[in-house]
Amino acid sequence: MSIFPIPASVSKRIDALRRKFFWQGSEDKKKYHLVKWEELLVDKKAGGLSIRNMKKQNRSLMMKWLWKFATDEGMLWKEAIVAKYGLEDKWMTKIVTTPYGCSVWRAIRNLWPLMQIRTTVKIRNGH
Repeated sequence: MSIFPIPASVSKRIDALRRKFFWQGSEDKKKYHLVKWEELLVDKKAGGLSIRNMKKQNRSLMMKWLWKFATDEGMLWKEAIVAKYGLEDKWMTKIVTTPYGCSVWRAIRNLWPLMQIRTTVKIRNGH
């Protein structure tokens, strides 16, 4: 889940199983839903159960690879990706435009604009 994008159909199926487990348990008979699923996803401090949203969790785990790419120096996997796709700048590879090859890095690389929006860099004087 940390490197491959979860297909929407798989994510929906996993969520359906999680909802069924929470609302029905191991029984096969239907029960009433006393609370909306979205409310269970809310943080515990705000009254929810902190159940993770699968799609957001998958995206954040894939974005960790972008952070590793930007910060890890001398890693073999990074060197292989740079050799294949080339660098756009110090932080990221060029956009993957080829229809062939490894779709894993293409999916991760496509998250770069979102990563840029949500990341800030602070430069201080060291105190």
